[in-house]
Amino acid sequence: MNTKNKKLCNLFFNKSFLQRGIALLFSMMLSAVFLSIAIGVLNISTKELNFTSSIREANNAFFAADSGVECTLFNDRTDVDSFKDQGNDSIHIKCFNNINNLVTKSTGVNTTSFSFNILGLGTNLKSCAKITLVRTVDNTLVPPVTTTKITSKGYNTGGDTGDCSASPTNRVERQIEVNY
Repeated sequence: MNTKNKKLCNLFFNKSFLQRGIALLFSMMLSAVFLSIAIGVLNISTKELNFTSSIREANNAFFAADSGVECTLFNDRTDVDSFKDQGNDSIHIKCFNNINNLVTKSTGVNTTSFSFNILGLGTNLKSCAKITLVRTVDNTLVPPVTTTKITSKGYNTGGDTGDCSASPTNRVERQIEVNY
């Protein structure tokens, strides 16, 4: 081996020459590990935030449905007795200091149903409830037995539209039924 080749060989295989890039490689690998951990934590945090928001919206829908049941029971079971089988088709009920008009009163054979909406519920006053009360009279029994079924559907949105009919992509519905 001649001197020129020996110097060139020593240059490439010198320890200090080979170790010069290891620090850069090590720091890049360490940075990649920390970046992966940070992205994983960010992903988990984002999912937790979406989950928390979803729970809040579900609570708004559930409490809107519950408010609808409570209002209906109050107007049906107290001295007010707003849901009469006979009489005027335009019935006004009072819930949460608001006067609500019944939008539908229909009478069938042995049944009378009432439907109305309650708007402005929930933490942001955008929740609403659609309530249906169906009263059925069983004339085959002596004395006749009357059963009442209240169905309250609560929504997290739509309370600011005036008719509880908004249908955005993140709409949550909860339903409560009461029979007596």
